[in-house]
Amino acid sequence: MRLFYIIETSLLLLVCMPGIVAAQEPKIPDFSHVTITIKAEGGPCGCIECCPAYTVTIDENGTVVYNGLSGVKERGERIHSISIGAVRDLVAEFVRIDFYSLQDRYTEKKLPDGTTQIIDHSNAITISIDIDGKRKSVYIFFGAPDELMDLQRKLYDVSQIAKYTGRA
Repeated sequence: MRLFYIIETSLLLLVCMPGIVAAQEPKIPDFSHVTITIKAEGGPCGCIECCPAYTVTIDENGTVVYNGLSGVKERGERIHSISIGAVRDLVAEFVRIDFYSLQDRYTEKKLPDGTTQIIDHSNAITISIDIDGKRKSVYIFFGAPDELMDLQRKLYDVSQIAKYTGRA
């Protein structure tokens, strides 16, 4: 009888396990159009050279369009491709961090003691996504949450723009 109970419990776990795993992963929305944009404002950063100014767009087909403006290794437009799977992974990351619910602007850091920390120089970045007309942009100057900063790094890595900006 006890062996039957162990086998029954094991089978039940095996049957339910895929549902448990699937529930933990973010649901990637079905989409026919997506545009992800990264915009670096550039300007002086308190150092000898200026901060980079460029824009990058990634579409649903994996087309990456880079346009370097200043403070970058390559100025002008460059186009290359990434895989559609990489685009879907990026969209999944936006969903995972609940990008649409983030603040529109991060310009200061809230400290645990309730005070606010500000800085006067940084290279502001705006990250935007448009999924079938549902749009959201987040301006990042200072004080963004870690998951947003991780998304920013992932966007840089996946879009492969370091070869144009000259910055890793």
